[in-house]
Amino acid sequence: MPTLMIVKNYTGDKLNFGLAAEKAKANGHDVNMVVVGDDVSVEANPLVGQRGLAGVVFVHKIAGAIAATGFVIPASQSNILSID
Repeated sequence: MPTLMIVKNYTGDKLNFGLAAEKAKANGHDVNMVVVGDDVSVEANPLVGQRGLAGVVFVHKIAGAIAATGFVIPASQSNILSID
């Protein structure tokens, strides 16, 4: 069963969850990470980007509803839950 990590677009969160995902993958787990950056009050910046705020709640709800149906999002399509 794959694991989907939904991460807010903060440097520390991306770093720590990214490292955790890589460790899990190295141990044979199927892990996908989606970064949510929905903060429209900040201009998009290629270095930092928009933060993840309230929109991440909807990503969790959508992912949970998808999982409840038994559907598994393929790794190649995990970006369908991405909010930019």
